[in-house]
Amino acid sequence: MVVPGSLPQPSQWSALTPERDEFRRVGFVATYHSGSDAMVYSSAPLCAKIFPVPAPGLFMPARLPTGETVAINTGFVQNTMQDRAQQDRAVTPLITNEPVMLTGYIRFPEAAGTLTPPENLAKRLWFTRDHLAMARALGWGEGGQKIAPFYIDLEAPVPSSGIPKPGPLEVHLKDDHPRISSCPSVTVTGWMYERTVAMPPNSHALVSREQGTGGGDDFWCRRPHRRLRILDPHHRRNL
Repeated sequence: MVVPGSLPQPSQWSALTPERDEFRRVGFVATYHSGSDAMVYSSAPLCAKIFPVPAPGLFMPARLPTGETVAINTGFVQNTMQDRAQQDRAVTPLITNEPVMLTGYIRFPEAAGTLTPPENLAKRLWFTRDHLAMARALGWGEGGQKIAPFYIDLEAPVPSSGIPKPGPLEVHLKDDHPRISSCPSVTVTGWMYERTVAMPPNSHALVSREQGTGGGDDFWCRRPHRRLRILDPHHRRNL
């Protein structure tokens, strides 16, 4: 696998955008600190690939050597009852007060939908991946610490216990009737439009590969609300 890129410097954070920077794969050193963690309960497809039923993600604050805080989605915990004590047991081994080399993907906060339940502060439970709301409610920025406007979906390291369970990100871009060419620049042709989706530098998010029915390997990418099937460069067909 290609070496991840560097985490953008804090001076660059205000210029980052989801259109240009989401899914960038980065590596950096940070230290998990003992600020309150948060559960994020989601039935998103990424969760379903890891567990057969929805499971809470574990978000934790991590401090960079320069003092800023980055929220880390450390992975999923098989905790379908949303039990706070079980989540706390998963957090404890991660708090070593030692720097850790982290590899993951830049993600941006989600907005709650009309039917999204409100957060449960007693359980530190959210139903939307909005790390900035978590940071405000749980005091991750106390003492004037700067909070990154993005969070990191962790790929590695995986704890020896396997809990939480991080992993490579899968990006699905949704379209109803696409005809696809190959990454990293993908032209999507639908009934009434055509557009090109440029995969971000260092994203390397094409992790799901299966034998395609047209004779080639099908690559699947995942992104919220859009789905995109990417065929082997040597094969093209209508879906």
